[in-house]
Amino acid sequence: DDVMFGMTKGFNEHPEWYAGLSSRSTFEDFQKILHGNRELNCPKPCPCHTARNGDKCVENVKWVLREGIPQHPSWYQGLTV
Repeated sequence: DDVMFGMTKGFNEHPEWYAGLSSRSTFEDFQKILHGNRELNCPKPCPCHTARNGDKCVENVKWVLREGIPQHPSWYQGLTV
């Protein structure tokens, strides 16, 4: 909630609270700033990245597309291959 407030209303009303950020900053950018404020108890952003070939995540997605959705469509409602 604090991150979304910062991204929508907070930044527009109090840009000085979000030093170094802009209207194009990411959710993680805002979360990192808010994490530094101990009063908010905002967790540190995850060290995420886009999945790359060789990552376990890519292999899992390939399995879902190849076997998971066709064999267990109820597990992946709304997804098709």
